Amino acid sequence: MHRLYMSIFLLALYVCGSYASGRASNSKCPRCKKLVEGFRKGEEKTARQNFGGGDVHWEERKKISYHKSETRLVEIIESACESKNHQCTSFLEDHEELLEKWWFKKQNKFPDLEDWLCRIRTKVCCRDNEYGKNCTKCPGPADKPCNGHGECDGAGQRIGSGMCMCNYGYTGDTCESCEKLFFNETKLNECLNCHRGCKDGCTGAYLEHCSACNDGFRERTAGGCVDVDECTETQVNGDGSTSPMYDCPTDQYCSNTEGKYDCESCHRDCATCRGPERTHCTSCTSGYHFIEKSSSCDDIDECVEGAAVNISQDTSTDIDAEVTVEDDTAPKTTIAYVAVCTDEKEYCFNKVGSYVCLCVSGFTRKDGVCVPKPDPATPSEPASDAAKDTTGVPDTEQPSAPVPESGDVTHTGDDVIHSNGGVSSEKNKEEL
Repeated sequence: MHRLYMSIFLLALYVCGSYASGRASNSKCPRCKKLVEGFRKGEEKTARQNFGGGDVHWEERKKISYHKSETRLVEIIESACESKNHQCTSFLEDHEELLEKWWFKKQNKFPDLEDWLCRIRTKVCCRDNEYGKNCTKCPGPADKPCNGHGECDGAGQRIGSGMCMCNYGYTGDTCESCEKLFFNETKLNECLNCHRGCKDGCTGAYLEHCSACNDGFRERTAGGCVDVDECTETQVNGDGSTSPMYDCPTDQYCSNTEGKYDCESCHRDCATCRGPERTHCTSCTSGYHFIEKSSSCDDIDECVEGAAVNISQDTSTDIDAEVTVEDDTAPKTTIAYVAVCTDEKEYCFNKVGSYVCLCVSGFTRKDGVCVPKPDPATPSEPASDAAKDTTGVPDTEQPSAPVPESGDVTHTGDDVIHSNGGVSSEKNKEEL
């Protein structure tokens, strides 16, 4: 059934298009106007010419003027139609005698060649505000058909229905009214769009002029509409409880726009947030402390403080100290900071949001353990602070970028420290 409707629709489009195209091509008015256009260009081109000899006095003695001569007419007619415009050429062949008559006898009385040739004599055209076989007046004022807000079908030609085809935003038999979602701007005398928050019409350009409201807007007590801020307002659920009107993932925040809202990404330091900046965090990703005063996240130096572990979820971790945080709005959470890189053959290097365990000089990591490098020319020595491999690490108190050896382990942590001190199992977004 759907295919049948589609076939009928396409057939209708084809028939209408063919009809309109055929009607335009069958009208002789455009051919006549094109001929007159070419004739006028020929007049301009030959306006300053004279007979071949260029003897103006000879013209005066013989009382012959090139300006109105047959010689000039022939030159104009020869170039009046473009070589490929067969319709213009055909029309010229049918009515060349009329052009000669106008040239020699009628141009003083009828200086408008188009009006004389196309409308009065050949009757293939009408005036611009007329249409049809009898050149009937188009709807609307005589000097402004269709009130200047549309086109009269067949205007200027001996074809057409004379119906007004209104411009966008206008309607009516003479395009005198505005469409549903438009209003009449009296100073400009134009139909302009209502605000997009208006549903059934308006009396002006602003929300306060709406007669009804679209989704994302609500009616004002004083009339009109106002935008709904989905990011701050709540909705009542079926069970009587309330919840935010927006629905965004935890690592995105709600950004209100007129009539709707968007979910935008938090800063990379934030696990949850209320805006795009690093000072808009409400909790932090793994490897960061939440600073409540500035609503920001500060890097944890795991090499000094240890890595955070949620022992409320994992009780198998061997810890020396633990911190308990209680919140009225969240379940009880217990976390601990556990020492890292504790093997005597490795040391810790802190990174922003994470840390990395590097093997000391002379050792390399294999299967997660630092073992002596397989180089018989270099005997293994006991690991010590002086023997740490600092290749690629600047000689500063806090190097900016270590160069781990093959197999060294980068730790980004499996836990995210929240603003209330708790943690949830998520991976840090930044890797070494």
